[in-house]
Amino acid sequence: MFPFLENVHDISPFPPDALSFNGGSFPTIKSVIHVEQTLELYRLIASQCAVYNCESKIVSICGTGKGAFFERETLVRDDGGILYARLLSVVYIPGLCGVSRNGSASPVARVVVPKEREPDWESSLRTSPEQAMLYRLSGDYNPLHIDPCIARSFGFEKPILHGLCTMGIAARILYQIFCSRVPSRFTKIRVRFTKPVYLEYSTGTTSTITI
Repeated sequence: MFPFLENVHDISPFPPDALSFNGGSFPTIKSVIHVEQTLELYRLIASQCAVYNCESKIVSICGTGKGAFFERETLVRDDGGILYARLLSVVYIPGLCGVSRNGSASPVARVVVPKEREPDWESSLRTSPEQAMLYRLSGDYNPLHIDPCIARSFGFEKPILHGLCTMGIAARILYQIFCSRVPSRFTKIRVRFTKPVYLEYSTGTTSTITI
């Protein structure tokens, strides 16, 4: 199956270009920037085999004049309709003009910047050089995260780690430190992707706690 994952170098596209959907002027993946991601957990996800249904819809659109923000909500339910999780994903599409504001409030929330002082707590977790190659097996085959030529075309020095992979590493650190590895204590995480994480660097997360 690996020869059909993406259309770069010696790799064939799947589905083939002739069978791909032609979206006309709809932006391609190269023009979509993942800005924010939120995960809310209402019930524990079964560790054994279980069936869950995902329902997604666009809940907010906000034009900026130079582009537009889109917020997508995904609800995860079991076969009985019980809600287990809610995901909010915000993407920015540069160059998409003529878009007015629709739906809920602006999808990009105001960032609360902590006061200038040393953090109360710091932790870091070093990733492996193969981290992006392992994560892409989950279905995100964007060549930005593995092809140096593509990465440089986007203005990066080298391939960067997937944003959601970085989020998962940060969530793991928070889960271990603040939740004492008790699943029911981890109920929500929200992140904003502002800086790239290069594969040979440490992926760290810093939390400021005000009491």
